[in-house]
Amino acid sequence: MAKKLTAKQELFAYFYADLLNGTKAAKKAGYKGTYSTLSAVASENLRKPNISELVTDLLKVRAMPQEEILARLTSMARGELSTKLTQSSKGNYEDFDTKSALETLARIEQMIHERIEHTGEVAVTFKVQYGNPDAGSDDQDPQPPLLAAPNTE
Repeated sequence: MAKKLTAKQELFAYFYADLLNGTKAAKKAGYKGTYSTLSAVASENLRKPNISELVTDLLKVRAMPQEEILARLTSMARGELSTKLTQSSKGNYEDFDTKSALETLARIEQMIHERIEHTGEVAVTFKVQYGNPDAGSDDQDPQPPLLAAPNTE
C-alpha cells in the first residue's frame, strides 16, 4: 500500500497539476525557503512515487481528449462567435485566430506537409559488399557491384 501523503504533499500535487511549475507549487503549498530551496523541495517531491502518482492522476483528469481538441479547433476555424472571444480561468479574454486554427487542423489531419530544404554539403556513405551475402565466404565475386543512389523517400 502506498504511503499516505501529508497535507503539504497533497497540496503540492494539486498546485503542481494546476501551475506545472514545481517551485511555485511548493511555495503555494506552504513550503518555506529560497527559490533554490523550493526548487529542490519540488524536485524531491516529484521523485516520490506517491506524489508523482497523484500528479499523474490529476493531469489525466485535466487533459483534453483528442475529440475535444478537434471540435474546438473546428469551431474556431469556422469562426463561431462563442469561440472568437472567451474568458480564461484567470479572467483574461482570449481572442482566437481563425487562420491559425485552420492551419493547426490541417496539420493534425496531415493535409499540410511541410518541406524542409537543405543547402550545403551532405555526407553520404555507401556500403559495398562483394559476392553473394547469403552464400559462404568461398563465393566471392571479383567484379564490384553497381552503385545506386540511396532511396530518399
